[in-house]
Amino acid sequence: MKVWLRKVLGARTGGPFSFAGALTEWLISRGDAVTHDLAERGIDIALAMNAVESRDLRRLKWRRTPLVMRADNVPFNTPGSYFEHAMARVRRCYQVADAVIFQSDFARRIVERSFGPPGCEHRVIPNGVDLNLFTSEERTDGGKSVLTIACASVWRPHKRLSATVRAFLRFHERRPESRLIVIGPTDRAGETLPEHPVVEYAGALSHEETASRLREADLFVHLAWLDCCPNVVIEAQAMGLPVICASGGGTKEILVKGAGRILDTDPDGIPPTRTNIYDPDVIPAVPASAVAEAIAFVAADLPRQRKVLAEARENLGIGRAGEEYRRFFDAVRNGAVARPRGRGFWALAAGAAWRRLKGGGRKGGGA
Repeated sequence: MKVWLRKVLGARTGGPFSFAGALTEWLISRGDAVTHDLAERGIDIALAMNAVESRDLRRLKWRRTPLVMRADNVPFNTPGSYFEHAMARVRRCYQVADAVIFQSDFARRIVERSFGPPGCEHRVIPNGVDLNLFTSEERTDGGKSVLTIACASVWRPHKRLSATVRAFLRFHERRPESRLIVIGPTDRAGETLPEHPVVEYAGALSHEETASRLREADLFVHLAWLDCCPNVVIEAQAMGLPVICASGGGTKEILVKGAGRILDTDPDGIPPTRTNIYDPDVIPAVPASAVAEAIAFVAADLPRQRKVLAEARENLGIGRAGEEYRRFFDAVRNGAVARPRGRGFWALAAGAAWRRLKGGGRKGGGA
């Protein structure tokens, strides 16, 4: 099978890029071909990582190449030309895809609320990670007395980094032999971050460096409000770290049962329609005391939870996710999954062309 997807730059370390890279390597290891050139012949399936450019959509539809969209998220209905353009690109891909993969049920609900039901065959397939890289085999726990907590992300306001650090410091008051490692760039956190000798801001790290720092940790905290399926949480669990997470978003869907803890912070789950995911007006508060209690609860039961995570480890890998993707690809290209006729692409293209003619050009690119 030959799969097309846009080239993933090795320097990009965010969740979608990390997953796309891992999936590409896994498909190649299985003997499939992966191309980034739509001019190549014999492409069996195209995978859109949330959106593809209009010129690529036109070429795919002209050749009748099946298009599967991995619906990562939506830019949310935020005023401003960038977000409007991004939303239009995602909506267009969603409307013409032959099948859709959602990375979590939360992602499905967010996308359906924004664009309506998919109108085609769809699946929920959680992400998977490279188990050869994210392994706990090199851990050196022997005799250490310091409890190490880690958190990691490309930090933005909705990730609640400040709340995470303050909650850790509340826990540190009761257990001074503890420390926190913060992985990821913090320049966009939008907050004044607490400084303390036991809090290390490690900055942006490669996947290999992230794995190395996670091996120092005992548990992982992820209080993000709007994440759909954060890869770093799967990576942490694959390395044997129980995870404490907020109830908002899709993170709770990927927690291994019997390990970690879900805090009841965001009971409604779905943010307001016009929430700007990158700079929300209001972020629901997370009580530091509740997080500190959860850390203490999880830390008191680490051996049992590590055993639970070890038993579930294979299900966290890119192999599991890749097999599910591959089976779905086969079903789409072999006709086992009905492809909606037309999916309105040419009507969308004609409408876009007419708007450009009337408006004297297009705004922000795209068609």
